[in-house]
Amino acid sequence: MIVGYGQISLEENALMLFREMLLENVSPDNFTMSSVISSCAILDLLGEGQAMHGKTMHMGVDGDLLVSSALIDIYSKCGEITDAWVVFNRMPVKSVVSWNSMIVGYAQNGRDLEAFALYEEMLRLEIKPENVTFVGVLSACIHAGLADKGGRYFQSIKEIHGMTPTLDH
Repeated sequence: MIVGYGQISLEENALMLFREMLLENVSPDNFTMSSVISSCAILDLLGEGQAMHGKTMHMGVDGDLLVSSALIDIYSKCGEITDAWVVFNRMPVKSVVSWNSMIVGYAQNGRDLEAFALYEEMLRLEIKPENVTFVGVLSACIHAGLADKGGRYFQSIKEIHGMTPTLDH
């Protein structure tokens, strides 16, 4: 139910149900924790998110792919990009979603050079970028005032990566 509330934009309800769940001594799993952290991110509740991070560490699921991606997201959205980077670095396994979250987080926080460097590292490791990857990289180009670089990245979407640019780009 908590995940469902989050999926239909009822984050407050998700958090309320989570608190009730804890009062009833029901143990959350990684899916529940990632959903609760995502709800905290949407509601801009950094303190709650940090508490959830501590809970995931206590549970031993802080390295879980879903949980880590949600933590990167909340820290990025709340301007705590260094904390997002720490979570990213500690991930035992990273998916393209993890990379995207970090690249977009850097772009959102004006850390354009870090966004570019992370994108280049992603390519070096042969991780195939997705549309969201380019939204982050192109956003970083806009923030940095690097129109030429943005144009090259935009061209690479189709020419190098064989993808079709979308309106988001």
